[in-house]
Amino acid sequence: MELLIVLSPERKSREAMQFSIAHAKEKNLSIKAVYVVEESITKAVEKEMAETGFIGDKPGSEVTTALNKDHKTRGEKILADFKQLALKFGLAVKTEIKAGFYARVCEELANASLVSEIIFISRKRGFIDKLFGVDEVKQFKSAIDKPVHSYLSEIN
Repeated sequence: MELLIVLSPERKSREAMQFSIAHAKEKNLSIKAVYVVEESITKAVEKEMAETGFIGDKPGSEVTTALNKDHKTRGEKILADFKQLALKFGLAVKTEIKAGFYARVCEELANASLVSEIIFISRKRGFIDKLFGVDEVKQFKSAIDKPVHSYLSEIN
């Protein structure tokens, strides 16, 4: 059985990573660590660059490709470091990079037959989002019939 931990450029938590290693060791689980290259982040960066005049009015596909490549490279480094640490504790670790939206990728992966528990890293929510937005942790837990451990991202 596997413990799934999903990270992304906006969703990192040392505490969640440490918990996943300790919990997997305690429960005799292997770890599946996935890094999501979030499309929404790439689009937000492109928009910001266009608005500031850094790349003109409309970014070309080269910009999107470069941003995605940068996110993927960072993800590979984070996953390699995490895997190296988990291997020191004698744990089996599979790593993977996926593109998409964090919650959707989590849901797809959580429904895989080998996954028995999930670590979900949520973004910090602003005041307005807390009042009117959807609590993504509750929403995710209600969609998955497996134990979910949630952690707050260290990134704003």
